[in-house]
This record gives sequence, structure tokens and C-alpha cells, in this order.
Amino acid sequence: MSTEDQRLNLVGKTDDFQLQPLVRCERRVRIADHQLTIHSMNLDEYPLQVDKHDTVLDLKFILGRKLQAQPENIKFWLNRTPLPENVTVEDCGALNADSKITVQFVFPSPEAGHGEIHRTSVTRA
Repeated sequence: MSTEDQRLNLVGKTDDFQLQPLVRCERRVRIADHQLTIHSMNLDEYPLQVDKHDTVLDLKFILGRKLQAQPENIKFWLNRTPLPENVTVEDCGALNADSKITVQFVFPSPEAGHGEIHRTSVTRA
């Protein structure tokens, strides 16, 4: 089952430390009937077919598969505002005609004590 066809849900009270919450994986039906274009900061465009209920985390997996990139290295911005992973493309307004989603690739530094390396493409120099 592909990652975007899965939905993980917490069952029980997540703030109750007396009982461990149960994580349930359920299959969902994706209807990828919307086109969403992801823009890179170096003017590349990545058209994706998305379901309006896809989350930003789903988008990371979809784009990651397309570009052979790790989802944890992908960060999305909507109109210059960072997008949280749990919001859907419908709820954040990404499907609106005037919205622009930009992708940034973030890699850990190979040197200890240095911050993240931000790139406009998935290839490392």
C-alpha cells in the first residue's frame, strides 16, 4: 500500500499518560482529481495530481517519489508561509487559483554544529 493511500489515526486520549494511545493504519480512497503545480525557487515546476484531502505530508511523499527525494528533506511554503504537515491542500487554500506552493529542500549539514543546508533543487553540490 502506498504511503498516500494510508491514514494513521490515534485512538484514545493522546494526552492521557495512563494508557498508551493506539495507532491505527487505515486504507483510504484517493481521488486525485485536482492538478497542483509545485514551484521551486529556481523556477522549476512540478505538476502533481492530488486529492483535496491529501495532507502536506502526503505531498512530500508524492513529490519525493517523483524527484527521488526523501520526504523529510522537503519543505513547502504557501505564499511565503511555511505549511504544517497535517493540513490538507483544501484547508490551506493550495487549490485556490491565486495560491502558489513553493518547495525548498533542506538537508542536514555534514559538519557537526552547523545548521541545515537549504537548496533550491534536490541535487547536492
